[in-house]
Amino acid sequence: IINGFSLYAPNSFTPDKDGINDVWQPIIVGVSHYHLQIFNRWGDLIFETHDPKKPWLGEVHDGEHYAQNEIYQYRIVAEDLMQLPHDVSGHITIIR
Repeated sequence: IINGFSLYAPNSFTPDKDGINDVWQPIIVGVSHYHLQIFNRWGDLIFETHDPKKPWLGEVHDGEHYAQNEIYQYRIVAEDLMQLPHDVSGHITIIR
């Protein structure tokens, strides 16, 4: 049983449509508010969602094109069930 806030964010994924690690999706428990942003190396926002169940498929700007093999930065701003804020950031590597 998990009480409170819990977050796991993988550090890489392989969106090559082989059925293994094709999407990047943090696993988050115990939140009432969620905001995920993914940035490229120049700091441009390339993906954003408020839905914790929506994965990143490696697309840029809602499918305008796909992101290349590179390291991207994510930022998750969440509020837990006790209205305490959490601001988590890290890196994601795309390997095709």
